[in-house]
Amino acid sequence: SKGNATKNDKKPGKKPSVEQCRRWQESLENVLQDPKGEAHFLRFLKKEFCAENFEFWKEVKNLKKKSPQGEKLKKEVKSIYDSYIGEQASKQINVNGKLKQAIRESVDEPSLGMFDDAQKFVVQLMRDGPYRRFIDEDNLQQIMSGHG
Repeated sequence: SKGNATKNDKKPGKKPSVEQCRRWQESLENVLQDPKGEAHFLRFLKKEFCAENFEFWKEVKNLKKKSPQGEKLKKEVKSIYDSYIGEQASKQINVNGKLKQAIRESVDEPSLGMFDDAQKFVVQLMRDGPYRRFIDEDNLQQIMSGHG
């Protein structure tokens, strides 16, 4: 039944349509705004061992969506910082020293926008690197056939 194609489009587990893959090829933003695009891109990044930029981007996105205040915000920011930015971070993202410093200085008095520049930076890194390989015709063919 053709009618429920859009509902299927939203389910991360289902194979994407040709139209969806075309949209993904237009921009990384189209991938990141599509739950199925996100799911397939993350799977691809994990295969390439470079999922931390995406995971950071996603955690910051979720933080903004939840928009916590006070102690809860402090706790969540600290968790993101410890995972991705701090010296001991297990999934350290590749942002420059100036950006790290600015974030470090905001951890004790955090704001929802404190990761904005780092988020833009990792999107650029993904766009310049893995995104190009993700939208490669062969890779998208594999995804559409259920092997991506």
